[in-house]
Amino acid sequence: MAERVISYFYGDQQTKNKILDVATRLFALNGYSAVSMRDISEAVGIRPGSLYNYYSGKEALMEEVLQRFELEYKDYFNWLIKENAEAETLDEVMHNMFVELLHVRELSTYYGISLIMREQFNYHTVRDRLFKLIYEDSINWMKADFDRLMDRGVIPRSDSKIIASILMFSVLSGNEMRIHESNGTALPLDCTEMYIRLKRFLSEALRRGI
Repeated sequence: MAERVISYFYGDQQTKNKILDVATRLFALNGYSAVSMRDISEAVGIRPGSLYNYYSGKEALMEEVLQRFELEYKDYFNWLIKENAEAETLDEVMHNMFVELLHVRELSTYYGISLIMREQFNYHTVRDRLFKLIYEDSINWMKADFDRLMDRGVIPRSDSKIIASILMFSVLSGNEMRIHESNGTALPLDCTEMYIRLKRFLSEALRRGI
């Protein structure tokens, strides 16, 4: 998929934002290749031809969806880093990661995470973002939080990289649960169980050290 975004559009910003929201949701739920520009325009409530006043094609739209998600994701993690830097207990860190973060994130960010997880094997630009944001930056940020608690003697010394990786899988599982909840669909049993068990295991591992 080519990295191409037009820098101009002949329309209003409110409609453009709605196009991005709708495209992110449809791409995440149905897959990029299964969604047409007509599908997006109908969901937005505009004529198919009007969509090209904003984007030159589906590739350009997808690229801006990814760019917006990347900015949103970094903003929220910057918020989390700041909150955790001031946390003095494990419970505070866990509360920030599993409770408070849910209240400050936009729904589009949940769909963005689901989108890059779904399309990582189909497009290298998506896969590159996934590994950079999720498997590198996010895990390293979380690792730093746990290292800080270990240095303070709050939790036992253990492999913080493993703990951060377990936490990331918990977050990704919780993200899929949030997607199903927002669409009014039943949660897949395996996703629910995995999230609960991972969270329980992570809490226990942090208190005992691994």
